[in-house]
Amino acid sequence: MRLSFIIAFVVWVSGMVGCRPTTDEHEAKPSKSETLDTEGTLTSQQAHEGAWLEIAKRINAGLETQIDCHFPIDDDQIRMLSKNARLDVLLLNQGALGELGLQHIAGISSIKRLGIRGSAFGDRQAELLAAMPNLEILNIPDTEFTASGFWHLCESKKLLSLRIGTRQRMDRLGECLKGLEQLRHLHLIGIKVDHGALEVILELPELQSLYLDDAGLRESQLDLLVEHGHHLHIHLDQLHLDRDGGEQATDESRKLQGQAGRGGEG
Repeated sequence: MRLSFIIAFVVWVSGMVGCRPTTDEHEAKPSKSETLDTEGTLTSQQAHEGAWLEIAKRINAGLETQIDCHFPIDDDQIRMLSKNARLDVLLLNQGALGELGLQHIAGISSIKRLGIRGSAFGDRQAELLAAMPNLEILNIPDTEFTASGFWHLCESKKLLSLRIGTRQRMDRLGECLKGLEQLRHLHLIGIKVDHGALEVILELPELQSLYLDDAGLRESQLDLLVEHGHHLHIHLDQLHLDRDGGEQATDESRKLQGQAGRGGEG
C-alpha cells in the first residue's frame, strides 16, 4: 500500500491526510486552506507536520510500508520512524536532512528502495548506505561523494539499480564499479567516465541499461558504446543512443529505470 504526498501542499481535513495530484495551477494559486490565514487556517508547514505525524504513526503501526514524500522532512521528523518498522520504500523528494537524519535512515534495515534529493550525502554516508542489508534500488542525485565514498558504495552487493550524481572528481571509477556485479541499471550524473571505466561498465555481468549525463565521453568512447553496448539500453544526456534500429530495454530493465528515476529524472 502506497501513500503519496502533494508536491507543494497537503490539505488537512478532519484529522486525515489529503492526497491529490498536483498541477501548475494548484501551485500557482493555492486554496484558502493552504495559505497563511491570521484567523487560524493551517499554514502549509503545519499541514506538512500533521501529515508526516500521521504517516509516521501508520508506518510504525504496520499499516503502510511505503513513503513518497514531496515536502521537506528534517532530522527530528525522520526519527519518528521506528527502526523496527517494516519500511520497504522511502522517497524524500525535497531536501532538509542532516547527518543525524541520514544515520537514522541507514539504520532502518528493511528498506529496499531509497531515494533522497537535496540532502548532503558525503563519504561517511556512503559507508552507511553500503551497509544497509536489503537495499536494492538507490537514487541519490545530489551527493558530494569523492572516490572514497563511491568505493564504499560499490561494496554494496545487493544493489540492482543505482542513480547517483556528484560534483567531485571520481578517480578509479572503473575499479569501484567492478564490485557491482548484480547491478542491472546504472545512471551516472556529472561523473566523468574515462575509457577504462567505460570498459568495466560494458562488462558488468547483469547490466541491462546505462544512463550517462555530462559524462564527458570522447568520440572513441562513443564508438566503443556502439560497438560493444549492443546488449544495453543506453541514454546519453537524456537522449536514447540509437543502435541497429534502436533496440528496446527488457521489461525488467524498464521497471528498474522507472523505480530509480520516478519523481525526478534529471
